[in-house]
Amino acid sequence: MALFGRKDNQIENGFEELIIEGEVIESTHSLVKNRAALTSMRVIFEERSSLNEMGISFIVSIPYSKINSIALEYKGFTSTNRLIILSGGKEYKIMFSTLEDVLRFYRLLSTYIL
Repeated sequence: MALFGRKDNQIENGFEELIIEGEVIESTHSLVKNRAALTSMRVIFEERSSLNEMGISFIVSIPYSKINSIALEYKGFTSTNRLIILSGGKEYKIMFSTLEDVLRFYRLLSTYIL
């Protein structure tokens, strides 16, 4: 599935393939190697395993009601570009392109889960 190698105006169309009836894409965000989306019902992003030798990635979809917590990663007093989502005992680390991107995503995601 080639959702994450497209130009910005094509990204939402890629996510459109994944959403269900009544769901709306609220925002898309740049990650280091791909994209993430916040919809009216869930967060969607691509996960690549470091143990994955075949280069296969997975599209992760987490309903807001299943997110236990979110955290910004810090080194010393400075935030990194990484956000951590905890859901169902699994930790997802999402690396954003810039600090501004991760902070924007964190604020928006917070409004959905709080």
